Amino acid sequence: MEQPAANHVLSAFDKAVTRFLPDYRNPRLGGESTSGSFLLVDRGAATLPVRLLSDGERGVLAMVMDLTRRLAQANPEMTDPAAEAEAVVLIDEIELHLHPGWQRRIIRNLTKTFPKCQFIATTHSPQIIGELEHDRIHIMAEGEVYSPTHSFGVDSSRVLEEIMDADPRNKKVKILLSKISRTIGDNSYDDAHALLTGLANLLGRDDPEVTRIRTLLDFMTGDA
Repeated sequence: MEQPAANHVLSAFDKAVTRFLPDYRNPRLGGESTSGSFLLVDRGAATLPVRLLSDGERGVLAMVMDLTRRLAQANPEMTDPAAEAEAVVLIDEIELHLHPGWQRRIIRNLTKTFPKCQFIATTHSPQIIGELEHDRIHIMAEGEVYSPTHSFGVDSSRVLEEIMDADPRNKKVKILLSKISRTIGDNSYDDAHALLTGLANLLGRDDPEVTRIRTLLDFMTGDA
């Protein structure tokens, strides 16, 4: 790559990375290693080799830089191709290797960094689904394509159960909860207390579901 073109791409990298990851800036080639030059990035006051970042951080940096490089090469006349260029971008399993916290930010950060690009992505992440308006989601199942009635702001457990048709809880815990509910319905409070002890051993005494059932049993037995 000729020097002016290389400088253009590096400048585009810096703008895009700073928008996508405000704590990171100035991506650049560093010193020599046994395999050649390596990439450095500034994070706060520190300078780090990109190889020391987490898998998720390296993954999103690679995505942003690869897309920026393509946009810069296709639009050499643009000062900030990431912000100015139009494109359709396809991403398979966008949540791959991302911490759940990153999954909640990835769509918002991509659309902020590349505002004129249209992103079409597949996902199985309830965190990502919960960050999108329902009409931006298309579910393909049993030969049909449809959108959920709601999604944005819905918690991950509800997304799993109502949108993705998946159990939000471990099967053993779900069965135990159902058994406790039936036992309370039959007024078998001693049995319910015994089952609750087993549930607390699995989830912890301070789990909200354990607390709810304990409070209900205390009320039903007059121990409140």
